[in-house]
Amino acid sequence: TPEEIYLETGAYRGADGKWRTEIDDSEAKIINEVSLSKDTLEKVLDFPELYKAYPEMKNIRVVNAGLPGYSGMVSKNGETIYVNPMKIDSNEELKSVLLHEIQHIIQVKEGFSKGIISEETDGMFANGRYYEPEEAYYYSYGEQEARNVQDRMSMSKKQRKATMPFAGNSDTVFAEDFDDIRYSLTKASDEQVKQ
Repeated sequence: TPEEIYLETGAYRGADGKWRTEIDDSEAKIINEVSLSKDTLEKVLDFPELYKAYPEMKNIRVVNAGLPGYSGMVSKNGETIYVNPMKIDSNEELKSVLLHEIQHIIQVKEGFSKGIISEETDGMFANGRYYEPEEAYYYSYGEQEARNVQDRMSMSKKQRKATMPFAGNSDTVFAEDFDDIRYSLTKASDEQVKQ
């Protein structure tokens, strides 16, 4: 079973069909608050295991930015993580936001399914139903995976080893299918709405 494979090897197959292992982030910690200038990730987040697996991540820029409605966001080129200090109340919350956004950068590097920005969609058809923009965001595997990283960040090594990460469910949608199947209801044909 997938759980047995995970327990034996630490590897699991995500909903996108790609194998992955988890980097233990239980020891990661904030070492400096994000300044108004551009800091590098390595100056903000102590996370040797990440930098061993992805040395280039040390140089990701971390910038304070006013992001309406968002705690954090990654630039399109994946070279900058923007954080919103108005929505982040503690170092633990900053760590959570950074880990979420780091996961999105890893998704691109590894060719994993990415998240969906709800403002960039009119919604989508998938799994035999229509997903409103917020639902498409919530159920996109890239976002599910990034939230899973946040949920697991306080797990001990023992808990992490005994509990397989979330690997999707019947509501999971994929950003990669997005361009082919997104429609707003005003643009979709009657036939597409029935499907």
